Amino acid sequence: MANRVEEAQSQLKNNWAKELFSEFFDYTSLRAGGDVKRISHRVQAYTRFFVELERLCGGPDTITIEIVYEAFALTDTFRHDLIRNFLVENKYLERRPNRAWQNLRYVRKSRLIVAAAKGAWYEQSVRQYYDHLLSYQRQNRTKGFSGDYPKPSESSVAAYLSAAIGWFRHLDQSGHESLSSVSQDDVGSFLAEKPGYRDSLRVFLRYANQTKLTFSRLKIETRKQKQFLKYYINEKESQKLITNWLAAKGGETKYALICLLAILYAQPLRRVLEIKMTDVALTKNGGARIAIQKYELQIDSRVRAVLDRYLVQRSDVYRREKAWESEYLFPSTLSGHHASPYSVREYLKPFKLNYQNLYTTALVNAFSHGLRFPKVAVQGLGVTLPTAIDYARIVDERVSTELADSGLLE
Repeated sequence: MANRVEEAQSQLKNNWAKELFSEFFDYTSLRAGGDVKRISHRVQAYTRFFVELERLCGGPDTITIEIVYEAFALTDTFRHDLIRNFLVENKYLERRPNRAWQNLRYVRKSRLIVAAAKGAWYEQSVRQYYDHLLSYQRQNRTKGFSGDYPKPSESSVAAYLSAAIGWFRHLDQSGHESLSSVSQDDVGSFLAEKPGYRDSLRVFLRYANQTKLTFSRLKIETRKQKQFLKYYINEKESQKLITNWLAAKGGETKYALICLLAILYAQPLRRVLEIKMTDVALTKNGGARIAIQKYELQIDSRVRAVLDRYLVQRSDVYRREKAWESEYLFPSTLSGHHASPYSVREYLKPFKLNYQNLYTTALVNAFSHGLRFPKVAVQGLGVTLPTAIDYARIVDERVSTELADSGLLE
């Protein structure tokens, strides 16, 4: 193994890079409990990363999150959390939330989308649209939307660009060579092939209409509000899921608890994953209180039992990953971060579900079983008022009538 490390170091030119790699290998060996075989097959991937890191920066003092991300992207080593843990814990890199890393991923995706238009008749239009989105982002920063949560988000910008270039390629294949000849029929034919681009393309068409890129105004009809009901899980199946998750033990308690907070309390995934240990308070009556943003969830005794089992499992199983140092209720294997939304999606795959299924089911059930006023959902669950109104109107026609009379919909 020592020979492989020396061989890896020989690919590095500067002493600082060689010392950094040696320090990283010692760190990795310690985390692996001295099990050399466990890490030997990763040496090559680690080496590629450090070679790129050396090329991209002038020394350990110039390492930034942007440089590290670029090195990850060039060497396809995104899933090697040990590298990020090492750099953060040894003060070579500032600790940043998961969202900051995700933003960089989407920024790179956006740039690749724009680069893919090079040489096409629509290249300038794509570049101008990207500049417009970035300008809109900068304007919103002056309004308080900044840091790791820009508006529009980096993921939204990438989605808008994906839809735009997808549409341009469709137009190109249909024989168009400019936007001046595009009609409403072209919008319809594209969405018939790519219905998933509907909402994102609407943003581009709004921009095209405002800047008069087309001779005629183009639009996309708003979908009926009942569209989200396709995510609803019927009562028999949802009760079966809830029963199974309430009985979860061992390693499954982590994801069972996350899913219960969705299907029983209508909590968005990001809010759940960002819960900190200090947000949880166990009550004498066998329940619990969880502070989420400015709201406080009252957890019943059934879910409290799952929480108790999970806290034991969290302490025992994740200790080797330093989860006991994490401030988050659901820690990641990446030091200082909460669990990834991706891991939750992977957990739900065998059930043929996504998180939206759980969230939608919770709200539909709430308004179908006695909850009549949207403001109750806002105050008790932290649901936004527009979302609560949408669900209330669709689930219960009586509520829709009362809302209209109250003036809340004006």
